[in-house]
Amino acid sequence: AVRASGWVWGCGWSQQTPGTVRLTEIDPQGRIHAQRAVALPVGVGQSVTSACRAVGQATDGSALISVDRKAGDVSTPALLKITRAGAVDTAFGTDGYASWDGAGAERIVTAPDGSYLVGAHAQTGAGTHLNQVVHVLAGGALDPGWGTGGVADVGHTDVALSALSAGSGGTAYVGLSSSTPSGRPG
Repeated sequence: AVRASGWVWGCGWSQQTPGTVRLTEIDPQGRIHAQRAVALPVGVGQSVTSACRAVGQATDGSALISVDRKAGDVSTPALLKITRAGAVDTAFGTDGYASWDGAGAERIVTAPDGSYLVGAHAQTGAGTHLNQVVHVLAGGALDPGWGTGGVADVGHTDVALSALSAGSGGTAYVGLSSSTPSGRPG
C-alpha cells in the first residue's frame, strides 16, 4: 500500500511462523526503513489461516492488513490495524479487528471521509463468485447504514472483483473482470 508520503507498506505471511506477519516499511527511494514481525492476536480456540492478501493505509499512517480468522469450522474475514511501531491497534474495531461475514479482502482503499472500503472476493465453487464491498468506519466498526450492516453484495456471480476506488459521500466504484469463457466484460 502506498502512503501519501510516498512510503510503502509491504506485508508477508509465512506458514512456518503461524500467527505472525512481517510488515515492511519502504521509503520513497526504495530502501527498507523497518521490518517488524507482528504477532496476530487470536482468542481461545481461534487461529489465523491467512493474512496479507490486501494491505492498505490507515488515515493515521498505520497499516491495514487482511486476515482470515478461524474458530472451529467457521472462517471470518477481517481487517487488522497495525501501528507504525508494529503494535496491533486494539482501539480499532474489536481488539484490532474489523470483521464481517462473507468474502475475504482483496482491496483496501481509504475514502475521502477517513473511512475504508474493502473489496472482497471469494470463489464459492463451480465457477461462481461472491463479490462484496465492505464499508469500515475510521474506528473499525462496520457502517450500519451502508448495504446490509456495512456489507454490500456486488452480485455478478460469473465475474471477479478486480478494482475498487472511493468517491465522496460513501460512493464505491467497483471494477469486475470476466472469469467465464464467454469473455463478457466486467
